[in-house]
Amino acid sequence: DWSSDVCSSDLRRVALAAGLLGAAALALASCGGGTSSDGLSTDEQAYADAMVTSMQLDPGSPFDEAESRCLAEGTVSVIGADTFETWGMTPDSIAKDSAIQFPDMTQDMAQRISDLYFDGGCFDFGQMLGRAMAATSGSTIEAEKAACLADTLSGSQAFRDAFVASMMGDDSADPFAEVGDIYSVLDKCGIDASDLGN
Repeated sequence: DWSSDVCSSDLRRVALAAGLLGAAALALASCGGGTSSDGLSTDEQAYADAMVTSMQLDPGSPFDEAESRCLAEGTVSVIGADTFETWGMTPDSIAKDSAIQFPDMTQDMAQRISDLYFDGGCFDFGQMLGRAMAATSGSTIEAEKAACLADTLSGSQAFRDAFVASMMGDDSADPFAEVGDIYSVLDKCGIDASDLGN
């Protein structure tokens, strides 16, 4: 049986994981060094390509290749090649890391990444949440129920704020502060706790 703490912890991990995998934000690509067809500089495109490779290394990633590319290019457009270099991250080091961590994410970067993650159209949030939950806990939740859960969570400012905080290394924020306890959310969407797997 799932305790409230276990259930909440699992959903928090699922909901916030994509930020650590490299979710992206709406932003204009920075200039310099020549540009690719996507508007990224040549150096930035190298980082984006490496990030796609990284995301596909993780067997638990909820993103397919096209989604990974959309997210990676958005992430790089927000952070910029110069910042990656300052952080000591190279395309080669990123390509070999299946769990990318951003060491000094600013509030502005995290907010812009959050904006695209929830609203930017790289993927269907409900479908992604269902895939992510299945990958992390073996759950099998119907698409409509996953979409309901995703809509409820993504519509909460507290949930979005917790997502932003997590990208900055702070996992203490309560993502469910505005939606009640996790069981009320599950009940609203017709999801039994046992559907989450174990």
